[in-house]
Amino acid sequence: MAMKAPVIAGKYTLLRRLGHGGMAEVFLAKQMSEGGFEKLVVLKRILPHLASGPEFVTMFLDEARVAADLRHPNVVTIADVGRAGDTLFMVMEFLHGQDIRKLQRKVAAFGQMIPFAHACQMAVDAAAGLHYAHTKHDLNGKPLSIVHRDVSPQNIIVTFEGSTKIVDFGIAKAAGQSTHTSTGVLKGKYTYMSPEQAQGEVVDARTDQFALGIVLWELLTMRRLFKRDTEGQTLEAIIDGAIPRPKRFRDDCPPAIEDVVMTALQKDKNKRFRDCEAMAFALEDALAKEAIVHSQSRLAQYMRRLFADQLAEEAALGVVQPDGSLSVKNTFPINNPRRDEPKVEKKPEPPKVEERAPDPPKPSLVEAPEPTQADRKRTRSRSSEGRVESEPQRPPPPPPPTPEPTRDRGGDRAPDRDPPRDRGSDRDRPRDQGRDRAPADRDRGTDRGGLRLVLGAVAAIAVVLAVVVGIVVLTTGPGPATLVVRSEPRGASVAVDGRDSGEKTPALIKGIQSGEPHKIHLELPGHVPLDEIVTVPKAGTTHEVSFTLSPVPR
Repeated sequence: MAMKAPVIAGKYTLLRRLGHGGMAEVFLAKQMSEGGFEKLVVLKRILPHLASGPEFVTMFLDEARVAADLRHPNVVTIADVGRAGDTLFMVMEFLHGQDIRKLQRKVAAFGQMIPFAHACQMAVDAAAGLHYAHTKHDLNGKPLSIVHRDVSPQNIIVTFEGSTKIVDFGIAKAAGQSTHTSTGVLKGKYTYMSPEQAQGEVVDARTDQFALGIVLWELLTMRRLFKRDTEGQTLEAIIDGAIPRPKRFRDDCPPAIEDVVMTALQKDKNKRFRDCEAMAFALEDALAKEAIVHSQSRLAQYMRRLFADQLAEEAALGVVQPDGSLSVKNTFPINNPRRDEPKVEKKPEPPKVEERAPDPPKPSLVEAPEPTQADRKRTRSRSSEGRVESEPQRPPPPPPPTPEPTRDRGGDRAPDRDPPRDRGSDRDRPRDQGRDRAPADRDRGTDRGGLRLVLGAVAAIAVVLAVVVGIVVLTTGPGPATLVVRSEPRGASVAVDGRDSGEKTPALIKGIQSGEPHKIHLELPGHVPLDEIVTVPKAGTTHEVSFTLSPVPR
């Protein structure tokens, strides 16, 4: 059921839809040029129903103009801007990695904290990229006066090569813009606004510094700083300016790093760092003072361990080449591995960390970070006996599927202990019993009693192990599961691994094998066919996925 991939402007083949937001949708694409030149890029296209609106077109072009001449290792590069039919598109470099929000969620799922070295490395690189944008001049030497205004975890990408890049200048403020935001109009994510931005005042580069300070605070504590139940409460918390020090939620946070974070988060922007470059220098000095070793290479290793499951799946599907780079040949459509080929058994492992977290986070990011009475009274955990080692240390792994047998609630002994003495032994019997029995007979009776006890204990342990293993296999091992596929718009035909399911979205597909990647193919007349890889994590469960189909370009 594979279909020919759409081609934009004669040289960009759309491989996969990565998502959409605001006024545009984003695709992974392959750029093709003369001489067999090919490379992966990201194509951002204005949504068709907005392409006729002059305001959205102007905003889209403003973003392209702002980022067009930005060339820095920590800023996404814009390669091209063009028009396909009635729709504008922008082409930028492809970043093989994850944004900081997804990174945080992955770390939280392992019950860990992000090592200080990696959190600060991300912040240092992001600050360098922001400073470059803030001080950039146009080709005539005129300052562009760029202010991003939407610095947030979703707009900071960390690649598997260890580089951190600022993306999405969609609402950036710049001197050469065609449209300008009126005073009092809020643009950006409320939870990452500065006090002056929340009050609708004039913003400058120090606004981005404050937002980066929020991101770093949340990287260190694995909590949300200003997130509240409503947008109004969130803005009130930002304007109030009461910010707890990271040490309240992470006892081993070095004071030097804390000081950098709290300076960037000053309510009065005149009390913050002079610029983002000064913030980056202060962070590097703090890391040196605390003897914390950091580098992009170490961050890359951490990312590869953290997202080992994703990389293993991509390798199994031929999307990733041996050197770790993506293949432009197998990205669309992705060929499902043959059933007779060996399955990839690599399991995701928690990343090695470089310091012990005193208070592991909950399985998800805390959405209500306001300090509670319990937070203030929580006892201090063991202080770290030393700083970060030069080589990362592996943390305790997740609980093994088959625990070692120990004394259970019924009083059974662990197998490494001596079995209990038989209560029917000669020592515990009345003196008049067994006197007529020959010594050899008495010895054999005692031996048989002890043997029965040992065999009984072994049998009990075997039963417990069998039950535990059975539960683990049923809940975590491979087996049939149910997949629910939804789409917007509804009514798309669904194929699984190249076979038509006969279902239309919302589709209920039973008997799908868990623990294996499956290619889901959606088709709907008038829309771009969609291919996605889905893995149902557990047998015997129902897993739901939702996709949005894009109209075919006119």
